Amino acid sequence: MVRLALESNSGLSHQLLSETADVRERFQRNPLFARTFADLVEARVYRHLLGHLFSYFRLMEIMLSRCPKGGHHTLPEMVINKSRWIERDLIILKSTPAPFPPLALMAPIQNEADALGVSFFGEYLAWNSEVAEKHLQLALPRACRKAVHFVQAYGRSREAQWQRFSHWLDHYPLPEDRDHSPVKAARKCFSGLDQWLSESITHLG
Repeated sequence: MVRLALESNSGLSHQLLSETADVRERFQRNPLFARTFADLVEARVYRHLLGHLFSYFRLMEIMLSRCPKGGHHTLPEMVINKSRWIERDLIILKSTPAPFPPLALMAPIQNEADALGVSFFGEYLAWNSEVAEKHLQLALPRACRKAVHFVQAYGRSREAQWQRFSHWLDHYPLPEDRDHSPVKAARKCFSGLDQWLSESITHLG
């Protein structure tokens, strides 16, 4: 019989926020973000960022889709397919995605615990995008200002969406697994995307 870690999982959203704080802080200091948060953002820098975000998210979603049953199959639809937002922006900008990142930069997604951590990563970025949305609306060249679907995310409902997702996490009957944990997967996502974007700057000039 599978033991469920219901008690330890009752505050999973808080645990994830707490135990990813250091990698999220480093992630926010990424040098590509610094260029995106300049007073005036170059269109080529924004296209470059979106192209690399798309490839990372799309590969992550493919890996989620291949997770054994009991993993991504139990995730609510709301946490899947974030790349569709970025794809809309790339189409508006007539830009193309970057190649997929190396698998070494991706969180392995082999079970429910991994899928939960990866989902937290995606939902956190969508929830925490309001500042970026307001900045880009002012700092992007006028021709690029409609290409902000990703940072608009859930729009005015982003806080309600985050609360629903947090509640869902906190009540998820996560099986005990010493080799896999949502925290480990989430940390890998933040550090992997951070490295992917940092390394990409060499191609941007």
